[in-house]
Amino acid sequence: RIISLREKLSDLREHVEILMQGSTSFTISVPTSFLEQSETLKISPSNKPKMSDAKAYLDEKTEEIAKKCLSEVKALLSVDPALSSPLTEIPFDVTWKSITNLEDMFDLANGCIITEGNLLDWIISLLH
Repeated sequence: RIISLREKLSDLREHVEILMQGSTSFTISVPTSFLEQSETLKISPSNKPKMSDAKAYLDEKTEEIAKKCLSEVKALLSVDPALSSPLTEIPFDVTWKSITNLEDMFDLANGCIITEGNLLDWIISLLH
């Protein structure tokens, strides 16, 4: 099950990469305190958000793939998989980094340590 899930997560990551490469703009959040310190905000190439940190806006097909993959993760980590209901919404922000971390988490050879963010919060909620 883990190997099959990892393959599906790899496919999902590829879909997210394609969607993000097709997107020409990323949402930038700037803390209010920063704007108060400077009247003008200049964006240089080094200040642009990284693709890995930008939230992906999923098309219907990719969103359905994500829900199926995440439902499988939920079932795999649940105490009683039979009682695990399929997800109707994605419980965390889908970024390239979050999907890659999730894929790596199920890599039997290397694994992955997730230390922060709403992906970690969701994984922890499944273990309670």
